Parts: sequence; structure tokens; C-alpha cells
Amino acid sequence: MLQLTNVSYQYTHRFVLQGVSLQFGAGITAIIGPNGAGKSTLIKCLAGVLTPSGQIQVNGRQVGAAYPEFYTEVISYLPQAVATDAAITVFEMVLLGLLNSLSLYVSDEQIEHVYTTLDELGIGELASAYIHELSGGQQQLVAIAQALVKEPAILLLDEPLNSLDIQHQFEMLNLIRSVTDQKGLTTLIALHDLNLAMRYADQVVVLHQGHVYAYGAPEDVITPSMIQAVYGVDAQVDANQDGTLFVNLKGLLPASPNQP
Repeated sequence: MLQLTNVSYQYTHRFVLQGVSLQFGAGITAIIGPNGAGKSTLIKCLAGVLTPSGQIQVNGRQVGAAYPEFYTEVISYLPQAVATDAAITVFEMVLLGLLNSLSLYVSDEQIEHVYTTLDELGIGELASAYIHELSGGQQQLVAIAQALVKEPAILLLDEPLNSLDIQHQFEMLNLIRSVTDQKGLTTLIALHDLNLAMRYADQVVVLHQGHVYAYGAPEDVITPSMIQAVYGVDAQVDANQDGTLFVNLKGLLPASPNQP
């Protein structure tokens, strides 16, 4: 169980997160909200990239200096920008995911584990290819492999669908869904697309102006009233013939008389 209590973070004099208290268990939690709501900041605070105030605990244990292995063993973090021009192969890139357990000698078990991870993601044939030769979608898959190779309990994904076309967005989320279920991961993923959050997430966190606006099951959280209040967009939530819910966006709400 990953628990946040009164977590806040500010850049200079402006709070980007303020008083965030949440609990995350196994499954996929989508973090949604408009630009500047604090989605990436929350992910970075959990990943140790930023140091917030408040408490972050895993199974009751405080994350921080007294628990350094949290960042090296318990979590894996995939930032927004993963493209690289480095002249290294896919195998070498994924092997770097084991950096904290590597020595001058790479064991046969570690080599086999890298190949197994690549095969599980369906990219084993790319092992000897150079990263800069791959498409954006392939590079994202390699980044996922690097994040998974150390077998984390918590997976943090900061807008992993950036630069992917629609087909590859679905393929990426199908993969994340499968890996999360098979390995029992706690997966947090920052998303912009409400329909993808509705389709793939077990829980949804809505951030608005640095605060938690709502948290719960997608069908309880992604509602017309939330979309109007948080995004300023008129919308309704409809159901397909199979019962799958989706958001039908109608357009911007009319400006209020007091709006400049």
C-alpha cells in the first residue's frame, strides 16, 4: 500500500501540490486533470525527483533517507522524455535498469533476465538494434522494459502516451494493463485522455489547481459535473452497446458574466 499524507510541493512561491492525501493499492490508477494541475509534479515527488513536504509511506514505512532502497528497488519511474541519441543497443539500455545491482561483472542470470523481459514485451528481436534507430513507439516499449527489468512493486508513468499515434496508445495501455495484472503492480499513470482513463484505470485521481478534486472508480469520478468544473467543457457520459462508458465532449462552456 502506497500512502500519501498532506503532501505539498511548491516552485518558488507557488504551490503546485497542496495537502494531497491518497492511498494506492494494486492496479492502475490514472492521474488526470488540466495542464498545470500537478500531475507530473505528483509523479516526480513519488519518484524522488522532487522532495515534497508531508509523508509518503509504503506498507507503513516512511519513504526517505532511512529507506533508500525504495527508489532503487521498490519503484520504477518512466519520465515523459525517453528519446535518446546515445549509441547504445536496446539490450544495453534495458540492462541499465539493473544499474543498482550491477557490478563490474554482469552475470548470466542478469543477461537472461534482460532477454526474458524483452521477450515478454514482444521486442526480443530488437535486442541488438540501436536506440536511435527505433521509432517513437518502439523507444517507449524499451523504456517500459527498462522500468520493469528490476521487478518493481510500484510503476510510475508520466504521460507515457506522448508522441504515440492512436494504435500505439492502445497497444501501450494494453501492455501496461497486462503487466500490472500479471505482476500485481501498483501502477500510477498520468493521462490526458479521459476516455482512456475510463477504459483502463481501476481508480482515477482528479487534480485541480494542486488539490485532489476527486478520487474513486472511473464511473464515479469522470462525470459531466466534474468535467465542467475542472476542464470548463460541456460533456456527457454515454455507454456503448457493450456497456462501456465513454465521454462525449460537446464544447466549451459559455463564459460566465463575471469572466474577464
